Amino acid sequence: MKKNKLFWAFAIIALPLGLISCGSDDNKDDDAIVYEFEEPVNKSSAARFTFESEDTDIQSVAFGESNSAVIQQQNEEGETEFVVGTYIKNGDTYIVSTSKGSYSFAFETQEDPSTGEQVVQATIKSPGQTEAVTAAATKTTTTNGGDIDLFRTWYPFKTVINLTKEGGTGTITDELDGIDFQALKERAEKENCHIKEDLTGWKVTSLFFQGTGEFGVNFTNGKSYYADWKWKGNNGDIDFDWKDKESIDNQFVNSGKAHAEVFKTGIYKGECWLSLSSEVEQDNGDKWNVEVIFRLTEKPVK
Repeated sequence: MKKNKLFWAFAIIALPLGLISCGSDDNKDDDAIVYEFEEPVNKSSAARFTFESEDTDIQSVAFGESNSAVIQQQNEEGETEFVVGTYIKNGDTYIVSTSKGSYSFAFETQEDPSTGEQVVQATIKSPGQTEAVTAAATKTTTTNGGDIDLFRTWYPFKTVINLTKEGGTGTITDELDGIDFQALKERAEKENCHIKEDLTGWKVTSLFFQGTGEFGVNFTNGKSYYADWKWKGNNGDIDFDWKDKESIDNQFVNSGKAHAEVFKTGIYKGECWLSLSSEVEQDNGDKWNVEVIFRLTEKPVK
């Protein structure tokens, strides 16, 4: 059974002493100041559009509060795939840049003459298309509650790894720069916790949460993980539904459960901590509980 330990309990026992020492009396006045996150550049433009048309293979597109975009479409084999990219907005037109090329989405609100209701008409142009197609669209805005400061693009700062062998005598903890899954694998294997996947090149450049329920992780190798997500209760716990094979195979994150905390006060203010846990079973029958905390910032760390 996979374990998802309480975030705060883990934070207390797992963080290196060097981090805890930052909370000295010298910081008391500074810690009393509430950190104010910058408003995402596209907060008012964030939305998901679902399309109803046989003329396009695109089923939906979701635009995040920062600049993230997720396109759901059918490939040539008729399978659903998710394309993650970034966008800019000019008037009512969204231009999405992806590894497959550039997409264009333009939206116009019209009145249905038969019902008097307002309907959204989309004009869509995909990479390689010479002509745009039109489709009726249904628009959805924020559906996830909770702390809206989570809904933005985040950048890697540090990773804390917590390794506990079932039947062992304690927890092994370390902190690494950035978010590099190969480095996490190598650190775990020093303790004889072996990870099966080759994670070379899976170094995180950014990750994002969208208020309409999309979550994505972008890597230096040009690939992305993608999941639908939702709050589980009101204490910061999250459920993921991973959509791509690579994320499902990654033993560090494949449990589909996490905890998110955005810090506005205290010694970690200005950071978001995303804590994920999973159970890794070895060929010899040993089991390890592996927890990682991604420490994230709203701007890239130089």
